[in-house]
Amino acid sequence: MKNSAKDFIFGDGNTMNHMFRQFSMGAIAMAVMQAASAQVSITNIVPMQIPGQGTEIRVMFNGLPPQPQAYQLEQPSRLVLDFDKAQQSLKQGSIAVATAEASTVDVTSDAQRSRLTVNLADAGAFTTRVEGNTFILKINSANPALATPVAAARSEQGISNIGFQRGSDGEGQVVIDLKGSNTPVDVKQQGSKIVVRVLGNKIPAHLSRRLNVNDFATPVSTTDAQNDGSNGLITIQSNGSFEYMAYQAEDKLTISLKRPEDKNPMKPRCLVPAFDGSDQF
Repeated sequence: MKNSAKDFIFGDGNTMNHMFRQFSMGAIAMAVMQAASAQVSITNIVPMQIPGQGTEIRVMFNGLPPQPQAYQLEQPSRLVLDFDKAQQSLKQGSIAVATAEASTVDVTSDAQRSRLTVNLADAGAFTTRVEGNTFILKINSANPALATPVAAARSEQGISNIGFQRGSDGEGQVVIDLKGSNTPVDVKQQGSKIVVRVLGNKIPAHLSRRLNVNDFATPVSTTDAQNDGSNGLITIQSNGSFEYMAYQAEDKLTISLKRPEDKNPMKPRCLVPAFDGSDQF
């Protein structure tokens, strides 16, 4: 009787172990649900026709957009963007674009990623940038001169300057001044490099050079500007692991490289000399 009362009040070993396992599994399930809810989610997709330039597809998130994995397929021509660890809460799986460059955007998702498939028509080069919580894909017109000959004659294109500066969080920022906001550029990562192509516009002779920026203690070591046929070519070489973001505001294109965030708080951090954003070329 005494043992029964004791077991009832305090629980015997088997009962307590069972209750602990139930509590542990409940805590793990709650942690998984919290982690899932912390994922960013696509909330809207808005296609826009940019007169004389092409099409912009604005992908809106409820947080900072992840950098997608992108690849292009042929027959039929389409561009695929995979946003890892991103969910989507759209009511429709296909969004009409109906421009000269693209017809529709198809949206699918699973537990690991959300995929955007842009069904292309008469498309030129692609550029991407991030503005706040919006990821922007720009599909340049394949024939900009034929699309708007009057506007093309009036608008100047090309590059007027290439500079570098260190951001307040230690990121390396390559700043490219464009002669016009409609200057077509293509930004891609190739291994440890970021390659910027200025389509149909050469880099002026006085800007064709190498900038060695190792002393700024950022993920960028050098930038090389040269011409490749009729296109300008800017190669940004990193000096270690990095994450990058490309964004354009008016006639200024910025390529920003930063170190990946250290997920281990116990790992000793390397101290580097402090610079402010005023350090630049």
